[in-house]
Amino acid sequence: MACAGSKVEAATDGRDRGRKLMERQAVTSGNLAEVGYDPELETLEIQFKHGGVYQYFNVPAFMNERLMTADSLGRFFNAEIKVITPRLNSSTPPRNVGESSRVG
Repeated sequence: MACAGSKVEAATDGRDRGRKLMERQAVTSGNLAEVGYDPELETLEIQFKHGGVYQYFNVPAFMNERLMTADSLGRFFNAEIKVITPRLNSSTPPRNVGESSRVG
């Protein structure tokens, strides 16, 4: 099973005051540390073991489900998500849920 079972909130530094944070779930993977998904925005948020956090936009719910049930999360991510979806490095201040997911 891909999930480690515990839920972890996105980073909570001073920049996040007043913002709804995406809840992420710790996963068992060689490269991915945590995965979160917002079905309303179709946004997938991944924290990598190296510490980087990225948001991937226009990811349908079924792709998130396939990721979370894949035998290898890293292999599925590289083959199915990384190559086809726009992304934003979330090391920059996070956007409020509901803001445009347009990458500028």
